[in-house]
Amino acid sequence: MTATAQKNATKESARGAVVRIFALLKAGEYAEIYQYLPNSMQQRTTREQLDQSLSRLQNFLLIDRITVGKTQQSGETAVVETTILGRLKRPLTVNGATISEGRVIAQQILAKEDGQWKLITADNRTRDLFLKEHPDFKNNFRLTEPQLFFRQNGKWMPLATALSRTGRPRPPGLR
Repeated sequence: MTATAQKNATKESARGAVVRIFALLKAGEYAEIYQYLPNSMQQRTTREQLDQSLSRLQNFLLIDRITVGKTQQSGETAVVETTILGRLKRPLTVNGATISEGRVIAQQILAKEDGQWKLITADNRTRDLFLKEHPDFKNNFRLTEPQLFFRQNGKWMPLATALSRTGRPRPPGLR
């Protein structure tokens, strides 16, 4: 990152960092997201690995819209509510229901490292390690589990409902 970009990044709000990360995600500029990962994750993953991983995701879905909502901040940590709307390139059929559109409502956890907001929720391992190292974090924020929905007959339905009808176990974090 250039000195000017670093200076601008340090002034950026937690909400602004999430807006920027999601803009990069939607634009397919995956390698640029790397600068927003915590140092611990950067030690486990190269910029090229992140780029390849997120590029594979593009083979399965198209992101239509990303919205950033309420921000909770306490010192060097923050939680930002987000909603991602997208379409599967190849629709799925689950218990007779065709799933082609989805919506994910999730909170993004961020923490400042070296004056820049870093996305802690980039992966479960990083998030879980952060929460273990900062047990009081949950006391400062109202945290919620991610919610996944699919559109059926013009209405948003919880994905867990479709999965429960199949007898399949629900993935962790689904309501």
